[in-house]
Amino acid sequence: MKFLQSLWKFGRPHTVIGSAVSVTCLYIIANQSLEFHSVYALALVAALATNFFITGYNQFVDVELDKITKPNLPLASGELSRSQGRNIIVISILIALLSSILLGLKFLFFILTISVIGFLYSWKNVYFKKHHISAAMAILVVRGVLVNVGFYLFFKNGNFDLNQIPVDIWILTLFVVLFSLGIAWFKDIPDRKGDGTLKIQSLVIRYGVKRAFNLGIATVLVGYTTVSLFAALSDSELLNTKFLFIGNSIAGLIFIALAFLTKPEHRGAIQRFYKGFWVLFALEYLLFALATLV
Repeated sequence: MKFLQSLWKFGRPHTVIGSAVSVTCLYIIANQSLEFHSVYALALVAALATNFFITGYNQFVDVELDKITKPNLPLASGELSRSQGRNIIVISILIALLSSILLGLKFLFFILTISVIGFLYSWKNVYFKKHHISAAMAILVVRGVLVNVGFYLFFKNGNFDLNQIPVDIWILTLFVVLFSLGIAWFKDIPDRKGDGTLKIQSLVIRYGVKRAFNLGIATVLVGYTTVSLFAALSDSELLNTKFLFIGNSIAGLIFIALAFLTKPEHRGAIQRFYKGFWVLFALEYLLFALATLV
């Protein structure tokens, strides 16, 4: 049981849950149904295993940084040994690739692309994480573009034809791209001590806590505003736009309240904000999925 708890922490629960919700909701949107098939199950396994590979490898190579910024993580705390961490990473990528092979070469290439970007994010010879621009680009390309466009097209027709993406999915993709920028910037605020020590040029190190926080807030608010305007002004065949407008507007107000009540310079406060931020990330997917069913 203790190992399973450590394994769960090793996968970074907020990212695992976020991946599970996004893949599930994209399947619902693509099929406009709650009937789940083996294709969904295999794709979800591939997505979660890829998530474990990317987050696990990041911890494996950044263990000294995590001892400063996140000492409760399994490798940093010693709950898991280096060899155990290495084994989990290898098994995760093998599961991801084997699951993908069963879904076809196109899906395998899709998962490989995500895995390579995630690997380069942490690999010291490239280390996208080293600078805030490359770090943000890696996160928004994977979470914002590849996940939404790729999984939707695969679940819809399996041929990854970009011409078959409706405007509704492009709006969701834009929202998640902006939200991904928020993820990239907000996650570094409580880690600024470690980033400064190891000379990682995160946004908070370059421009300070308040500017990084405020820029993230403004960026995410553009996302909420875009979805609200789309829902208010469009006549979608895929989504119930009235439901989406109401739900997205409420979520946006919750985000504003959460931001207003947060003092970003306080480590505990920004950590609580970041957890709530990921809840809102999952909520937006749920709103889009529900809007296809109601």
